[in-house]
Amino acid sequence: MEALRITLDLYDAPLVRQIAETLEFSEADLKAPKSTLIKRLLVEIPRRAASREFIQALSEADRGILALVLDRGGQIAAGDLVGTLITTGLLSPTKPTDEETTISSRLEALLRPLLLRGLLVNLTPPLDYQTRRHLQPVYEVGIAPEVASVLPRALLEVPQPDVQRFTIVPPAQVASGDPEMLVRQLFFVWSGLLRNPARQLKSGSIARADLRRLARELNMDLETQADVLHDMIALLLSARLLRFEGGNVVAADDERVQRFWQQDAGAQYRELFNAFLNVESSPAIETTMLYRLYGYGYGSYQINSYKALNQQLMAAVRPLIDVPWFSFDTLLLLLSRGKPGSFALPANLLHVMEEQLRRSMIGSGNKSLVSKMTRDLQDLDATTAVELLSHWQWLGVVDMGYQEGQSAPWAIRLTPLGRAIFRQEAFAFNGGAGQVILQPDFQLLALGPVPLGTLEGIERFADRETVQPATVGYRLTRSSIYRALQKGTSIGVICGFLRQVTQQPLPQNVERTLEEWGAQHERIMVRRNVVVLQTDTTAPLDALLADPVLQPWLQRLDEHTAVADTRYTQQIQDRLWHLELLPAVSRGPEADLSHSLIWDEGRLLPRLTPPSLYVTGIVQRFAAPEAPGWRLTAASVREAINTGYSVPDLIAQIERLTGASLPPEWQQRLKAWGSHYGSANLLQAHLLRLESAALLAEVREVDRQLSRWLHPLTPQSDVAIIDERNWEAAVARLTELGVHIEEGRWW
Repeated sequence: MEALRITLDLYDAPLVRQIAETLEFSEADLKAPKSTLIKRLLVEIPRRAASREFIQALSEADRGILALVLDRGGQIAAGDLVGTLITTGLLSPTKPTDEETTISSRLEALLRPLLLRGLLVNLTPPLDYQTRRHLQPVYEVGIAPEVASVLPRALLEVPQPDVQRFTIVPPAQVASGDPEMLVRQLFFVWSGLLRNPARQLKSGSIARADLRRLARELNMDLETQADVLHDMIALLLSARLLRFEGGNVVAADDERVQRFWQQDAGAQYRELFNAFLNVESSPAIETTMLYRLYGYGYGSYQINSYKALNQQLMAAVRPLIDVPWFSFDTLLLLLSRGKPGSFALPANLLHVMEEQLRRSMIGSGNKSLVSKMTRDLQDLDATTAVELLSHWQWLGVVDMGYQEGQSAPWAIRLTPLGRAIFRQEAFAFNGGAGQVILQPDFQLLALGPVPLGTLEGIERFADRETVQPATVGYRLTRSSIYRALQKGTSIGVICGFLRQVTQQPLPQNVERTLEEWGAQHERIMVRRNVVVLQTDTTAPLDALLADPVLQPWLQRLDEHTAVADTRYTQQIQDRLWHLELLPAVSRGPEADLSHSLIWDEGRLLPRLTPPSLYVTGIVQRFAAPEAPGWRLTAASVREAINTGYSVPDLIAQIERLTGASLPPEWQQRLKAWGSHYGSANLLQAHLLRLESAALLAEVREVDRQLSRWLHPLTPQSDVAIIDERNWEAAVARLTELGVHIEEGRWW
């Protein structure tokens, strides 16, 4: 913050005399040179500022403004001051009707008494070719250190927000989003691109044929909902659930993504909303008109990115969290902060545009172009705000209200989900567990709000046929099962998963057919009557395959494995002995599994290298490969549970393989990963206690609504449970019945 002497010296001489006149300097003093007046003001302004009587005589608004500036460290931008003054009631948010009553001019009028007393100083740099500061415009103000140090702060109380004064009547029409359905649609887009990646065009967009396919899978009309589909893809890209790869848009499918879909819907939504807040692209809003009028060859104006716009909208809405409905015009004022265009356009572009316009008008005195630019920028801010709020409504954060016959929004309110986001509170959607039904005709129905983690598992081995708000239809086909088997899933895993999600035995014909399909697929790869030879590295196997004696018998499978017909087992062993190689011979699963591994804090290391195939076959069911052995992870344990393992069985298997007890902390970790303790239901509700059970029963008989809202704990109880959503309505109805309600504990 600059010293008072510097500020006064940067003012032009008429403004210095105006300050001296306001402080009641004599006529003779006012005729003194500027330097003499500044010397007097350097003494007089701090003296007046230190006077309790002088400060007490100021208006309540003046004292509030001084307190706000002091609270911000003694310096504040006019735009930031506008928002604070509006929310505290010191500056009216009434929409301006002409140039003389703009929010900027009213702010300048509000600050003028303090500026002319020297208690505030105008820190706005000189504009155009000027070298001195003036009383207008006001872009930044402050309190000089000499003044701030002597002000009686006990008289300067920071005004508190009075946001309830912004409450307006509910609108006639309300448009709302469905965030739970949105998350499901995003999942289906991700799953569709997981099966079939989309082709990326040179323009960066997705090929029309792929968009049609995705729209068809989601039961959407591409002609009318193409923008929605593009927005969903952009959101998934921002959330890193999709990525660009080799000229295609592909679905990410690593452990992070799988963990994301296994979360509850509330946690999934919070991550998706945070991803939207950080979208770097800009809204597709037409700015050619502004370029044509004010561009002067500087190119088309770029709207602020969604990330920058979201930050401004979050800051503007935060004080209005508890307002039931507030007007769109009030929100627009808070967004633009009294300076048209400051919401939609970057500050540097807005400054360049203003400077160009101001220079083009030097000497003309024509203000019509300025007025038109102000209106154009206000319209641009409004259009940008509507575009961004439409996305927030789509995400379920706000509801938008409209008056009859109007297409522009009139009122805004935060939804319960929106308030939870602003307060950083957990939020749970109101859905139940849903139900999965497998029918004998191989149709698989997901009814109701089936968790996306369950649908993610189904999508990997079933073909999706229909997507409806309450039902998703799948069908098990030979091709869908083959697709899953080719990615490493087994028929046992698929059947175990289906039993788990349906909580029923599989229809016999379905189970038998799945086993036949699995056998047909594996028959292509299964080799019968073979002996398997493994080496720990590639080089020894290369040498064995090059040996002239062994070469006719061995057939390579991979870098470390070869097979041979069992008829040559003895000849192969004899040749290995002759080469002075002592092979470890498998003696079957019972002998190979016990004491075959070493426990190392979540890692399972083989005692022999390479480990027995029986050991590998068992361990890979519940642990992820990590050289030189395997590692237990949350994902690998969940997959084992889905195949039919229980956590106690898993712990017993590990102890059998290692020959030692599993540490207690790891037993607990496996139980957590495997959901050993199951799930729980939590409901936030209110308890209502009447004077007797008879009175509670009578109240429920008198009013049908109360009968549905009040649920007695027991038939003879005087205590009832009320769902949180119905609490306010129930209290209002009970009050109408004359019930005096006191909040607090009675036990």
